[in-house]
Amino acid sequence: MADIDYNSAKEYLTHEHYYGREVRSLFIVSAIVMLLTLPVFNSLIPFNGIFSMAMIIVVGFLAGLLSPLSRSVMVVCTLVAALGGFAFEYEAVSTFWQIDTSLKWWFFAVNQLLALLFFFALYYGSKTLRGIFFSGKTIR
Repeated sequence: MADIDYNSAKEYLTHEHYYGREVRSLFIVSAIVMLLTLPVFNSLIPFNGIFSMAMIIVVGFLAGLLSPLSRSVMVVCTLVAALGGFAFEYEAVSTFWQIDTSLKWWFFAVNQLLALLFFFALYYGSKTLRGIFFSGKTIR
């Protein structure tokens, strides 16, 4: 098993281009919102309930794996943020044109909130990736 230099990790946490804490927080909040609203909106979700629960677990699991020592996890989290933002915004727009009950209005609002949370996770994830892949490089 490889030795982990925790002092280097602590130093990297103060690096200006590491936003893993923000991504982790946004993923946890998103997972909690999805977990709390799944029973209410299960009939409106276009996916199977098992798939929805699996995605909640994946988002929570990735939040727990985030570390300044793992670049690949940050890449995966940024991709999940992009896919999550797209999926929830697509569902929000699709629902918006079909609002005829208060339940559908709340479904739209929660999807819009989740799209916003994943958008900010994408923003902070991409800033972290910029720091990881382009640090010290200049354009000539």
